[in-house]
Amino acid sequence: MKNIPIKKEILYYGGAFILSWMVVGVYGLIQSVRLNLSFVEALEDLWVLPFLVLVLLVVYETLLGFLIKKQEPKRNEKQFNMHVSTVARQTLQLEVSDFQTLRQNERFQIALSDVYRLFINNPHDTVAFDAITKRFNSDPFTQDVIRVIVEEAKFLGQDEVIGEDD
Repeated sequence: MKNIPIKKEILYYGGAFILSWMVVGVYGLIQSVRLNLSFVEALEDLWVLPFLVLVLLVVYETLLGFLIKKQEPKRNEKQFNMHVSTVARQTLQLEVSDFQTLRQNERFQIALSDVYRLFINNPHDTVAFDAITKRFNSDPFTQDVIRVIVEEAKFLGQDEVIGEDD
């Protein structure tokens, strides 16, 4: 199970706990006036609610964080594909029909996945990037698209290194 994050929790969970106590206190006050009970009697069964809210909030946040982290690599690859597709479309002035053709091209899809994996694992391996481009020597259109995607991946890889130094 994922660890409970501690950085934001002190204020976040503490605030939720205090807010829960305030709601329970207001409800207890209203009940004590409405039913002619003492304040302690009105809170007799409700004292556990702030603790329950806190536990449920922690469990919810933990599960949500786990699910989002599990889906993160797929999101990143999709964002990468969308970005390089946009760059290829703008650079080569591609049409929708061109993208439909590329989507159906299994070799292109494999190459696109390989470019992404290379971008993530070793963005400075120009030999491997060039090898991906050379796979399409017999198909100039697809080779042009892959070449633009590879160049953008190399450019993004340089940005990653620059961003890490800052």
